[in-house]
Amino acid sequence: MALGTKLFCILLWISCLYGVSIFIFTKGFLLKRLEIPNKSDCSVRLEEQSVFSMMTPEESVGPGDTDPSDESLGSRYYIDNICTAQKRFNKAVLILIDALRYDFLLYDESCDKTNILPFQNKLPIIKTLLDRNPSQSLLYQFIADPPTTTMQRLKGLTTGSLPTFVDVGNNFASANVEEDNIIHQLVNARKNVTFMGDDTWESLFTDKFAKSFPFPSFNVKDLHSVDNGIMRHLLPEMNRSDWNILIAHFLGVDHCGHRYGPYHSAMGEKLSQMNEMISLVADNLDNDTLLLIFGDHGMTGTGDHGGDSDDELKAGLFVYSKKDLKMSTKTEMNTVRSISQIDLVPSLSLLLGIPIPFSSLGMLIPELFMIGADDKSPELQNQLSVLSEKYHPAYLKMEALRINALQVKRYLDTYSRRADEFPYHIAAVLEQKFTNAETLFHNLQKDLSSEEVKIAIDGATAMYMEYLSGVKEMCRRNWAKFDLLSMACGVVLIVSTSLATWVVLNFVEGIKDRDKVEENLNSLLGNMLTGMITIFPMSVLITSQVEDLMTVKTTILLFFPALGSILGSLLCVLQTQGVPSLPDVSFYIKRTPKESFCASALLVLYVVSLTSNSFVVYEDRTTVFLLQTSVLLLYLVSGIKSLTRLKKIKSRDIGRILTHPVAIVTYLLLAFQICVRISSSFRTCREEQVPCTQSDLLQPLLVFDPENTSYNNIRYIKAVVSICSISFLLRLWLKKQGNLNGTSIASICIKYALPLNSFFIFLHWGMQSLPEKILDKLPAWQQTFLAKCVYGLTTISIVSIIWQPLLIHILERRTESKRKSHGFEGDLKDHIVPRLFDHIKSNIKEKQEDEKNFETPAVFGLATIYSACLLQVIVTIMLLLSILLGDGFAPSLGLLCIQVLLFLELVACIRRAQLKVFSAVPELQKLALLHVPWYIIFSWGLMASQFFFVTGHHATFPSIHFEAGFVGFHGDFPVYLYWIPAILIGANTFAAKILFALSLPLVLLWPFTRGRLEEKISDKEGEVVLRDHATELRIGLFRLVVLYILFHGFKLLGCMFSAAVHRRHLMIWKIFAPRYIFDGIGFFVTLTFVLLAYLLVLRTDNQLAKWLARLFQIIQFLKDPR
Repeated sequence: MALGTKLFCILLWISCLYGVSIFIFTKGFLLKRLEIPNKSDCSVRLEEQSVFSMMTPEESVGPGDTDPSDESLGSRYYIDNICTAQKRFNKAVLILIDALRYDFLLYDESCDKTNILPFQNKLPIIKTLLDRNPSQSLLYQFIADPPTTTMQRLKGLTTGSLPTFVDVGNNFASANVEEDNIIHQLVNARKNVTFMGDDTWESLFTDKFAKSFPFPSFNVKDLHSVDNGIMRHLLPEMNRSDWNILIAHFLGVDHCGHRYGPYHSAMGEKLSQMNEMISLVADNLDNDTLLLIFGDHGMTGTGDHGGDSDDELKAGLFVYSKKDLKMSTKTEMNTVRSISQIDLVPSLSLLLGIPIPFSSLGMLIPELFMIGADDKSPELQNQLSVLSEKYHPAYLKMEALRINALQVKRYLDTYSRRADEFPYHIAAVLEQKFTNAETLFHNLQKDLSSEEVKIAIDGATAMYMEYLSGVKEMCRRNWAKFDLLSMACGVVLIVSTSLATWVVLNFVEGIKDRDKVEENLNSLLGNMLTGMITIFPMSVLITSQVEDLMTVKTTILLFFPALGSILGSLLCVLQTQGVPSLPDVSFYIKRTPKESFCASALLVLYVVSLTSNSFVVYEDRTTVFLLQTSVLLLYLVSGIKSLTRLKKIKSRDIGRILTHPVAIVTYLLLAFQICVRISSSFRTCREEQVPCTQSDLLQPLLVFDPENTSYNNIRYIKAVVSICSISFLLRLWLKKQGNLNGTSIASICIKYALPLNSFFIFLHWGMQSLPEKILDKLPAWQQTFLAKCVYGLTTISIVSIIWQPLLIHILERRTESKRKSHGFEGDLKDHIVPRLFDHIKSNIKEKQEDEKNFETPAVFGLATIYSACLLQVIVTIMLLLSILLGDGFAPSLGLLCIQVLLFLELVACIRRAQLKVFSAVPELQKLALLHVPWYIIFSWGLMASQFFFVTGHHATFPSIHFEAGFVGFHGDFPVYLYWIPAILIGANTFAAKILFALSLPLVLLWPFTRGRLEEKISDKEGEVVLRDHATELRIGLFRLVVLYILFHGFKLLGCMFSAAVHRRHLMIWKIFAPRYIFDGIGFFVTLTFVLLAYLLVLRTDNQLAKWLARLFQIIQFLKDPR
C-alpha cells in the first residue's frame, strides 16, 4: 500500500472508533421502553400481590372486610363486565385532521375582517353545535406528548401509551404496532373498521381494516389529493351499514402548514373545506354513532412540528353525538378544558364496549361517564337501587374510573415485574392511593348514611383520579431506563479515542527518517489489528456470562475490541518512540505556539458551555463570540508582530502607511468581522429565545403578499446575485490561473454547466414563487424539471472532476518559423497535446536541427493544480445546496464564500509573514507551510458551527426543513426510496458541515498561491511544488484532517457528557438530547466529507505524478529519440 492509503486506513480506524463510541453511548441513552405483548379482555382480575404494596395483608383489610386469609387478592380487585359496564354507542366516526391546533377550533366574535388571522373563525360549525346542542357536544384542548410527529402520535392515540423520544427516528419508516391497541380490540370484538386517508395507518395496522382507502402522505406540497380522495368516499361509506368504526385522516391542514405556515390565506381555505366536511358528517350521524374530531398535534408559527412547544402540543378535540353525552347543559366556548391525548383510548374503549388496551396509561374523560350504559347490568341496577338517585351520576363516573384504574394497575404490576424502572417510593404511594380507593369502593356495599355514601363516592373518585394521573406522570418522568454501563463505556471510549488520535498524530509527525514512514505505519496498523483480534475472544467470553441483556452484550462486544485496538496502537508508539521524557515534554510545550494554547482554552470553554441549557439555547451567539475572539487573537498575537517585521515604514507617507502589510491584514480582519456580524441577520429563532423575531427567510416567496413586489423582488434578486456570483468568481479565478484554457470535460463543466446550473436554480425559484393556483395547474414533471436538471448537471460535474481532476493546459513554445513548418499556425493558446504524438516521427527526423531551438512546453494551471479541482467540487455542491436551502437562505452561501475567502487570505498573509525567516531556505519554508497550526483549524471548525445556524437551523427538531425533501420531486415516494428525501433533508440541515469539510484542504493549499504581501509570484512556485514533497504533503494533509476530526470529537464529547449528566434534567429531551443527536449526525457527515476531500487531493496528486511522468518521457524522447 502507498503512504496515502495507509494514512487513509488510520483515518478510517479513527472514524470507526468514534462511530463505535457514539453507537454504544446512544444504545444506553436512547433506549426504547419495554413493550408488553399482553392483550386485554373483558375482565380484570389482579391475582398477585403488587410489588409496590406498602402494607401487609393484615393491614390492607378495611373495617368490616373478611380476613385476607380467606379471600384472595383477585376476589377483591376484579371486575368482569368491562365490555358492557359503560357501553353507549355501537358506531363511531373518527375524523383526524392532521395538525389541527386548538385555536383553529375556537370562534372569536371580537375579530373583524380587518384584523382577523387566516386561521381564525374558519370552523364556525364547532361553535354552532356547541351552542345548539350543549349537552351533546364537548370541546377540549387535546395535549400531545412529545415528540409531535405523526407516527408517534398515532401510536399514542391507539395504544394509550407514551412514545419514547427515540421513536421519532421511525417517523419515516413506520413499523407495525405489536402492542395492544384499540384497532386490535375492535377487530377482536368482530367490529368492522373502515379507514381512509394517510397511508401511515396501513403500515401501522397491517390487515386490520375491513375496507381501506389509503392515500400517499409524504408529499407535503400536495394540499388536496388526500383530502379530496377522502371526501369522495366519506359520505357514501357513512351511508352504508357494513362498518362499526370509520376513520378518516385528513392531511391538507398539516401540508398547508409545512408549505405556507398557518398565517397564509391557503390555511383559511383549507379550514373552510374542513368546516364544510364536518357539517356534512354531523348532519348524517344517527343516534347510535359518536363523532370525534381531533388533531394529532399542532404546529408552530412556521407550520412545523416535532418538538414540544405549546403550539405543537396543543391540538383540539371535539366530541359530538345526537344523544346526550353529559349531565350539564351549559357550555362556554371560552372555557378551556385540557386532557391528554392518551385519555381518548380508555374513553372510546368503554363507550364502544371493548376492553381498554393493555398498555394504556390514559385516564378516561370523567364527564362522558355520568349517564351510564343504555343497558345496565343487573348488578349495577341493584347497586343503584340502594343509592339515592342524586348519587347515580357520581357512582357511574366512579365505576368507570375504577375500571380504568384496575386496567392501569394490572399493566403497571406486569411491567414492574419485567423491568425494575420505577422509583419505589413514588410507586408505593400510588399503590396506597389505589388501595384506599378500593377500600372506599367496598365500603359502599355496607349500609351507609346518605352523607357517608357521598363521602365514599367522592373520596374513591378522587383517589382513582389521583392514582391514574400519578401513574401517568411517573411513567412520563421515568420511562427511559438509562443503561449507565453503556453510557459510561461510550464516554470512556470517546475519550480514549481522542487521546489515541492525538498520540498517533504526534507519532506520524515525529518519524524523523521519512524513508521509514511506511515501515512504521505498517507496524502501527498491524498492532491496531492485533490488539482488536486479541481482545475479541475475551469479550465473547464475558458476554457468554451475561444472560438476557442484549444491550450489555452488544456494548461489551464492541467496547473491548475497540479498546484493544487503541491499546495496540499506544503500545506500538511506546515501542517505537519510547516514553517521552520530561525534557521532551517541556520542549514540546515550549515550541507550541501561544495561539494554540489560546485556541485550546476557547475550545474548553465551548465544550463546558454545552453543559448549560442557556448556552445551548443561545449557542448561535456563543459561536460567533468565540469565532471573533479566536481570529482577533490570531491577528494580535501572530499577525502584527510578524507583519511589522516583514516591512518597516521608512516614511510617514500616508500611501505607504495604508498599503503596509499590517494595514492590509487589518482590512482583511475588519472585513471578516463585518461578515460575521452580517451573518447574524440570517439566524432564526428557537422557542426558548425570547424576545426574538422569527426571520421571514424561512418562508417561501409565495407566502408573501404578491402586491408587496418590492420585498419579493429584492429578496429574489439577492438570491440570484448570490448564486450567480459564486460560479462567476470561480470561473474568473480559474481562468486567471490558466485552469480553463483546456478542453477537458471538467473545464467544460466549469465554463458551461455551472452557469447553466445557476440559471436553472433561479428559474426554479421563480416558478415556485408563482401563486398556488397557477403552480398546481402545471403538470408534476414541469414543476420538478428544473431541479432535476440541477441534480443531473451536478452529477455530471462531480463525476467529470473525479475522473479527470487535472485542470491544466499545455502550450509548445517554439519560434514562429518552426510552428509554421510543423502546421501549428495560429494563436499560442492552441493546444498541442493531441497533435504532439502525431508529429513525433517528423520531430525525430528534424531533431538534430530542432534540438538547439527546443524549449519545454508551457503548462497553464500548475500553480493551482490541487485547489482548482477542489474548488470546482465545492462550488458544484454549493449550488446544489442552494436549491435545497431555498431563495431565502441562498445569500447565506454567498456570505459563506466571502467569509471563507477573507479568512484564507488573512491566514495566508500571516503564515507567510511568520515564515519569512525561512526565506533563505525556500524548501524549509514550503515544508513549514504544510504544517497547519491548531489554532487555524479551531477557527475553521467554529465557522462550520457558525454557518450551521446561519443557514437557518438549530439543534431542535422543529427547525428541520422537511420541505427540502421534495425539491425536484413531487413526493409519493415508495418505501424503498425513502432514502432520497432523507438525503435531501440531511444535506439541507448539514449544508455548512458539508461545505467546510470539503473545503478543509484549502487551508493547507491557499498559502502556496496567495498571501504574498511584498514579493511577486514566481513561475516556479505555486501548488505544483508540493509534488516534490509528496510525503510531506500526505502527512500535512493527514494532520489537517485529524485535528479537524479532533475538534468535532471534543464537541461531541461535551454533548455526550452534558446528556449523561443531565439525563434526569427537566430539559433533557427538549435541549440536551436534541443537541447530542444533531451533533452526532453532524459528526458523521463531517467525517464522510472530510475523508472524501482527503481522497480527492490524493487522487489529484497521483494523477499529477502520472501526468508529469508521461510529460518527462515525451520531452526526453523528443530531445533524445535514441
